Amino acid sequence: MRSLFFMRNISKGVYRMRSSLDITIFKNGDINICKGSMYNILWEDYVFYRDCANHAWRKGNKHDDFLASRYERAAWVTLVYFFDSIIEQWLLTLMAEEPILSASRWQKCLFILQSQYTQEDINQYDFSRLQQQVMHWEKQKIMLLEQVSWETLEEMEEVIDSFFSFIEQQGTLYRFPIETKETKSVVEKISSLFHRRDHI
Repeated sequence: MRSLFFMRNISKGVYRMRSSLDITIFKNGDINICKGSMYNILWEDYVFYRDCANHAWRKGNKHDDFLASRYERAAWVTLVYFFDSIIEQWLLTLMAEEPILSASRWQKCLFILQSQYTQEDINQYDFSRLQQQVMHWEKQKIMLLEQVSWETLEEMEEVIDSFFSFIEQQGTLYRFPIETKETKSVVEKISSLFHRRDHI
């Protein structure tokens, strides 16, 4: 498998997304081209670690319990990094500047919320769980890693997904990049190149 990486430029010359094309050529000549980005990859890594932890716990022996704990910690770290990456992506899209860029996670979340919704709309929803989560990540990392479990991962995932989904409802910010015309054109050209080669 080979990956071709592309950078998409936004205003002010800031590169905000590294996207990739993973090209797999099978023995029978079939070609599979998958479009993605580092955000997709981080999410897939999290799901992989989470599922590995669940699988290991089900075996019910000491060695696999140890492995499950390792996978849960890896899943926790990956999920936090995924969250941070999406937040940073959105801040760049919104052209946020200091002091927001160096503010706490919760302040960044508030900035994004206020950029998409009126304060009246925001007040109708309870974001206390999100606030509690992100503040704990900053102040109690080691303790949280020591205590991470399937239940805590499930709660984190639910809180993060709820927040991202709420923001995405406005139709301007998305956790995963929308395919651009340029990316689609590249995929079509690569596909046609391999198709022509098959008929030589």
